[in-house]
Amino acid sequence: MNENDSKTSFAELRERVHRLELDNKVLRMTLEGIEGSHEKTVTSLSKNEDLLLMLNSSGEGMFAIDLDRNCTFVNDSAIFLLGYTNKIDLLGKNIHYLIHHSWPNGKPLLVSDSKICNTFSMGKGVHVVDEVFWRADGSCFPCEYFSFPMLSNGICVGAMVTFIDISDRKQAEQALIESEERFRRYVNSTSDIVYILDSQQRHTGIYGDWAERMGYSKEFFIGKTIGELIGKEAEPHEIANRAALKGQFVVYESHKKIHGKKIFIQTSLSPIFQAGEVVGLIAVGRDISNLVESRKIIKNSEAVLKKLNATKDKLFSIIAHDLYNPFNTILGFTHLLQQNIKCYDAAKSELYLDHIQGATKNAVLLLDNLLDWWKAQTGNLRFVPEHLSLSFIAGDVIQNLNASAILKTITLNYDETTAITIFADSTLLKTIIRNLITNAIKFTHPNGSVNISAILLDGYVEINVADNGIGMDSATLARLFVVGAHESTRGTAAEKGSGLGLILCKEFVEMHGGRIWAVSTQGKGSTFKFTIPY
Repeated sequence: MNENDSKTSFAELRERVHRLELDNKVLRMTLEGIEGSHEKTVTSLSKNEDLLLMLNSSGEGMFAIDLDRNCTFVNDSAIFLLGYTNKIDLLGKNIHYLIHHSWPNGKPLLVSDSKICNTFSMGKGVHVVDEVFWRADGSCFPCEYFSFPMLSNGICVGAMVTFIDISDRKQAEQALIESEERFRRYVNSTSDIVYILDSQQRHTGIYGDWAERMGYSKEFFIGKTIGELIGKEAEPHEIANRAALKGQFVVYESHKKIHGKKIFIQTSLSPIFQAGEVVGLIAVGRDISNLVESRKIIKNSEAVLKKLNATKDKLFSIIAHDLYNPFNTILGFTHLLQQNIKCYDAAKSELYLDHIQGATKNAVLLLDNLLDWWKAQTGNLRFVPEHLSLSFIAGDVIQNLNASAILKTITLNYDETTAITIFADSTLLKTIIRNLITNAIKFTHPNGSVNISAILLDGYVEINVADNGIGMDSATLARLFVVGAHESTRGTAAEKGSGLGLILCKEFVEMHGGRIWAVSTQGKGSTFKFTIPY
């Protein structure tokens, strides 16, 4: 082998070694690449498993579809909610025709009307709460779903849908609607006044027909405060509203004229709470006019019962004491006369007879008053007014009482400036004048006088019975005509009385449409005045 052949062989060997080194380097890089790719694949697979686990753990149903509406993914919750047992029953199937083919009423839902399918063309998500999905067994359930487009490099390749079964929510909503409807029917059919105010006391709800009954539409009240509606009369309502808006339960009464009639209303206010804060109030008003009228009747009945009770007490008092006394006097003096008729001279017997006569007259007068009073209390007293000569009536009474006045040397005078004709019941008018004159004689000192006078005024006659006797203080004056309040005082000759005469006078004067009163100065005398229309 020559030198040239040796050089050629060495060069070829070196070239072969270089190629082997390159091949080794490529192989090493390839192996490294394969190892790296394997690690990435393992990592990617691990991440996909985690994502799949999360999707299957969700309580919401999820499925994905491609542009042909075929299912490319479905999670476990969707399989369960749709009534299937295996994802194979859904994967690769047309979801629209499988679970979304009809409306709730069974009418076919066209692909063009499907909001899930429209996600492709709209390129944006949709939220739906009024459709149904159909189960494997042919039943359906109301659902709420979101459908979002799946984009790859800006191009829509399908849609991702998440959904939940809202059957319980729909049932609750329906129950609430029915409850609200029942409440609305109740408040709209009730005669009560029902309304809602916000925190500014503005009307936000009007229920029932009360607005129409007042001549207004419900819309007239909405947005207005009570102050804007009725002005100055709103103050008691505003005070009650403010208390309710502080969290208090308030009940108050008010009244209002509706179509010229006064209506009494009781209103209950209940605060409306939201998150612990008062945001308004609900008011229920009720017409209590009949109740108010019943209260008046009860109150009047109580007054009548009190009066009747006082009448009873007065009657028993008169029977037990005042009526007993004159008869006791009569019995006493008749017994003395009977035992001593032969011993007494004519003067003493005459004195005893005068006492008997006086006691008898007092008893008769008291019995007359009792009988008239009983008739007045029981409604059996006849009242027959007629035109009468006042001087004739007064003269007749004075003549009958003159003997009693003479016994005390008291002068009875009647003064009538002009002839007066009066429209009155003869019996009752005589009873009034007789009792007032008898009362004046009782409290006038011997040698005194009782003056009866009458003056004609505008529309009525004023009759006065005046004496110059002992008079009365203001406390006695205040009690004169009250049943049970006035205790009779002994006269100037120790005469007894029942106090019934003045009470009878008051009732008889008021039956005529007049009034009675007295003026007096203690130690100087009294004047009793009464009026009778003519």
